Amino acid sequence: MSAQRIVRAFFAHGLGQAVSVFAQVVSVPLFLSVWGAAKYGEWILISTIPTYLALSDLGLSTVAANEMDQRAAVGDYDRLQVIYRTLTATVALFVFAVLIASGLAWWTFGGGFHVFRFMSSNEVRFVALILIGDVCLSVMYGPHTAALRSANCYALSVGILNVTRFMALTLGLVALLIFKTPIAVALGMLAARLIGYVAQQIVKNRYCPWATLFPLTIDWRWLKKSLIPSLAFLGFPLSNGLNFQGILWVIGTALGPAQVAVFSTMRTLTRVAVQMMNLLSNSVWSEVSKLFAVGRKGDVKKIKRKLTLVTIMVATAAGIAMSQWGGRFYAAWTGKHITFDAPLFDVLLLSMVANSLWQSSSIFVIAINRHMRFAFAYLVAAIGAIAIGLFAVRHGGLVSVAICLLGLDVFLVAFGEYEVSQEYSEKSHEGAVLNG
Repeated sequence: MSAQRIVRAFFAHGLGQAVSVFAQVVSVPLFLSVWGAAKYGEWILISTIPTYLALSDLGLSTVAANEMDQRAAVGDYDRLQVIYRTLTATVALFVFAVLIASGLAWWTFGGGFHVFRFMSSNEVRFVALILIGDVCLSVMYGPHTAALRSANCYALSVGILNVTRFMALTLGLVALLIFKTPIAVALGMLAARLIGYVAQQIVKNRYCPWATLFPLTIDWRWLKKSLIPSLAFLGFPLSNGLNFQGILWVIGTALGPAQVAVFSTMRTLTRVAVQMMNLLSNSVWSEVSKLFAVGRKGDVKKIKRKLTLVTIMVATAAGIAMSQWGGRFYAAWTGKHITFDAPLFDVLLLSMVANSLWQSSSIFVIAINRHMRFAFAYLVAAIGAIAIGLFAVRHGGLVSVAICLLGLDVFLVAFGEYEVSQEYSEKSHEGAVLNG
């Protein structure tokens, strides 16, 4: 294990945390002041739809990145190159198909959603199409990121992604202030994504000269072997979509866009601590893959114990601090455009602590491509939370929805701990790189 690599990864992810905080602190007040709560709620709703297109690589990039990391750890560079070429060609094909199909679908039917009242039909169509292009381009970052990670450039790859996020946010806000239209904001974000993709290509060519597409190679045997863990990995973004975007649609259809803005802004504020925990857990991801590949489970268990302890301490401290001063910060943050709901905020804080714990546990099964059961459990639980929320929101309002999400997070804490203990207590070592 390289402590230096973990430290670099920590700071790279720290940049991402800084970008997220900047987005939460700066972008929300600007959107609210320029558009108001109702129109901002519509922007949130329309921006959630293309998010699902990030699944267009079928989870293959993450599964491939884990195995490429493991192949590099044992010096199997021939297979490393074959996997990269197979991944790049497959993802490009998937993205092209999704871009055409979703673009046509949105252009044909996108103006027919009656929930949008502050955006015209054509505006909804164009914004959705631009965001679809932005998401599809972001999926194409996956093969380059996997290559850089296998070359011990994990921190660099993460840094590029986070700088691109900052550029997208900045250009989007500039467009908001100058043009004040959703189309301009979406175009600014897409422009940043294009610039970041070109920069990533240049960096990849320097540090991974072996990562070339030609001669084109597609290893069908590897694709078949990777299909199950790849499809299983889709359970995480699908469940996240239900957990975050899906629940907003439940609220929006039952209570209206203004209540979407209330719930979304409060949940965003409470999730600051979760993002801090993700900063820690993501920093060890690549190292966990490498350690497992060479059979050093004991070292992985030590990392897990330390990470859990830190997660409990930081999440609890953050929850207490937010409970004391969150209301005042929220009023200043939103410019009092949205009324603070104290009971809702308290429930979301409890959910934040539980969410931090299971997020840190999940890394230890994801990093070794042993995440199938966890992903399925998350998906089933998220669907259950949505189903209960559909009923609860009409009787108990926003607080009842937050209680549903708290139940989801508590269940995943228990299930995550069970899964990690099972995977790392097996008698035989069976790392992915040993499977051909």
